[in-house]
Amino acid sequence: MSAPDRPDPELEDFLERFRLSPRATADAITAASDADGADIEFASAVEERLSLWTDHPVSITFDPTGRCNVVCEMCDFHRVRSDQGWSVRAMPQLEPEVLERRLAGSTKVRQVIFSGGGAEFFTHPRWPELAKIARAHTSDILVITNGTPLVEKTRERLLESGIRVIRVSLHGATAETAEGIMRGARFEDVKANLAAVVALREARGASVPRLQISFVGMKKNIDEFPDFVDLAADLGADSVTLSSLIEREAAGMEHTVGQSLVHDAPRLREIWQQARTRAVVRGIDLQANEPYRNLVDGGCDLDDEPHAPTAKGQTKLCLFPFEKPFVGINGSVGLCCSSTGRNVEMGNADVAGFDAVWGGSNYVGLRRALLRGEALPDFCRLCPRVPNVTPGTMQMHAALLLARTTGRPRDLLGALAIVRHYPTYRRETTALGVPRVALRSLVKAAARWVLGGRQ
Repeated sequence: MSAPDRPDPELEDFLERFRLSPRATADAITAASDADGADIEFASAVEERLSLWTDHPVSITFDPTGRCNVVCEMCDFHRVRSDQGWSVRAMPQLEPEVLERRLAGSTKVRQVIFSGGGAEFFTHPRWPELAKIARAHTSDILVITNGTPLVEKTRERLLESGIRVIRVSLHGATAETAEGIMRGARFEDVKANLAAVVALREARGASVPRLQISFVGMKKNIDEFPDFVDLAADLGADSVTLSSLIEREAAGMEHTVGQSLVHDAPRLREIWQQARTRAVVRGIDLQANEPYRNLVDGGCDLDDEPHAPTAKGQTKLCLFPFEKPFVGINGSVGLCCSSTGRNVEMGNADVAGFDAVWGGSNYVGLRRALLRGEALPDFCRLCPRVPNVTPGTMQMHAALLLARTTGRPRDLLGALAIVRHYPTYRRETTALGVPRVALRSLVKAAARWVLGGRQ
């Protein structure tokens, strides 16, 4: 078996610290089998392990309700409701008893997120019960909200709920811009609500909920983003995320076409640098999601269009099928937030059980397609949100995630067995500004095992 390529210094230090050099790992694998092509067989075994991914997801997102009290111009779920003749008041909701059944199986979960297509969590009349059930399974609960329902009574219940993070959607630093994008939301009311949540938290000496604010950046509002960082700091926010706009060509959504900043990367980078300077001064954690993160933090020198449809020899660097399922109100398990309501269903948690869906043929087949860069469904192949990389980078990314998630020696060994991909993985993720799975977390997992937590 040939030795893997020489890794970068960080990985080399990690391997040496635990006496897991690439050569030693290769020798151990070779010694385990005298058959020719043992490296190919082992790599196939690693791929199979990653495809099956029988372990729990990192987080599960539940759609709590089909109701929303505002209409955001970049959200097309109000259009879908209108096309289907649905009344917002008649929309279904996730009942606490159903959530209990979904979480009562063998699946372990680190984080529960309440978010949905065109849904406002705090319009659910039984939302405290949903939070209580989730709290019995994890301490990490995140709720996405538009902030309008956070009136005094709701704030009191929020502080008692144990919800760790509220992520508020707000898309302008001025009332004219914010209210033009989120019709039905009063800018001054939202600001007052958020400031009051933070004040109440501090008055009680509580550490949660933390306040995150999400700003969907588009050509019509991006110039306000630096001022928005200052506004978030004034409100007591802990972090601000610049979220990317997904353009949609569906009838009624034509106004989004051409509004994404992927069409004007120089302007995006200029505004980002101004916002970053403000964030440093004000002590705000500033983040961006894909593909904006790739544009502002990376050189994107892999190709001219890293988010174009995949070409031969490419795959998408996507971890949604490995860590973040979305469960709709009716139990439908969707691939990602972009798939919600678009008939991209992996199975139904209420019919088959979540574990059966998570380990079922739809998920396994999609994971294998991503790892190989072959037979990707059009929904994934054409996805503009995640960048194109070589299959080896996708394999390395998934293997490191699995090792970090489980902390098991066999998964650590699996990641090391394909360490030959690491130089390319490092190069491509650096070029794209994509955070690599932290090796430090693997060091900690290995240390726990070595010091007595072996299992």
